Amino acid sequence: MKSQNLSRSPEIRQRGRPSSFNWDVAAEICRRIAAGETLRAICAETGMPDRSTCIRWLDANLEFRNQYARARELQGDALADEMLDVARSATNVDAHAKRLLVDVLKWRAGKLKPKVYGDKIEVMTEKPSDFSGLSSNEIRQRLADRFRAAGLDEGTISKLLGHPWADKPAGQLPAP
Repeated sequence: MKSQNLSRSPEIRQRGRPSSFNWDVAAEICRRIAAGETLRAICAETGMPDRSTCIRWLDANLEFRNQYARARELQGDALADEMLDVARSATNVDAHAKRLLVDVLKWRAGKLKPKVYGDKIEVMTEKPSDFSGLSSNEIRQRLADRFRAAGLDEGTISKLLGHPWADKPAGQLPAP
């Protein structure tokens, strides 16, 4: 019985459909996405690849993926322009419908280009405690309070902080 050569050789063909990737079509898709169109609408047209084909192209081609990502960012700008057009064209009759459209466009632009159109998130932090004017017992008490608030038991807190008289000279005990 002959041993089979399982290594890849040029004669072995890859399985699956051959790639139908086309740079002209890919560039057109990116141009239209940057202009504000959706991938679903683009792929629904005759002569354009199916949406699943585009997704496969994105997975297989790094350069196309980078161009597509940039087109998506630019789509955020196109949607912002569209928001202004929609808002300016609103009348008393269709104001509610147009407001809904503007809200959807605003949300989408914020997802595509969050640094520009996203909600600003303010992070509040607690000012660190100033222990410089406190005695060691006062510091120990504040730390014990924080440990209790965090759910530590008294035995663990005592082990962490030691006894309140540990830093006093010998012969002095804490006041009762």
